[in-house]
Amino acid sequence: MKIEYNIDLEDSINFNLIHSRNSPTLIRGRMLIRITWSILIIIMALIISLSSSEGDILTNIIEPIIFGCIFFLIFPLISGLGMRKHVEKIIREGRNEGVFGKQIIDITPEAITQKNDAGESKYFWNSLDKLVTSPNYIFLYVSSLNAILFPRNSFKNEGHCTEFVELIEQYYSKATGKSLPRFTWKK
Repeated sequence: MKIEYNIDLEDSINFNLIHSRNSPTLIRGRMLIRITWSILIIIMALIISLSSSEGDILTNIIEPIIFGCIFFLIFPLISGLGMRKHVEKIIREGRNEGVFGKQIIDITPEAITQKNDAGESKYFWNSLDKLVTSPNYIFLYVSSLNAILFPRNSFKNEGHCTEFVELIEQYYSKATGKSLPRFTWKK
């Protein structure tokens, strides 16, 4: 099976955002930051509130807890707003020949070959890490951080997309004797 399509900056940004929103390590890291900052806000607000002579003791304790809880609740919004811009800056920092532009993927029982302006890469089936589907993409991970991106709109229709995924799973299984780990990510 041969597939030809284009990858642009938006596709690359989307891959990185989807990956970061679903990586267990990054999810744990964001939760740790969220909890730590919420606790620090509560402690700092308590110190300020209790050192002031205004208000009663109950108000001086409840208000800092409310501030910390509000921060905990809005942190995902705050961190999400800057993430897209941050990812775009990182992508624009380096050379990205072959990442953008025309991609030609040839899938055979032996391997997946990816051709683009930067050259050619060949991935044998046993080198695949996982297959991830999302509403707009299929990602075929060749390492924990690197994937071949397949925009769903590059397929003729959903049936062709399903056929593609089944072929990938079939070739992987035949070559390795195992099932390819498969995930569905919504975000």
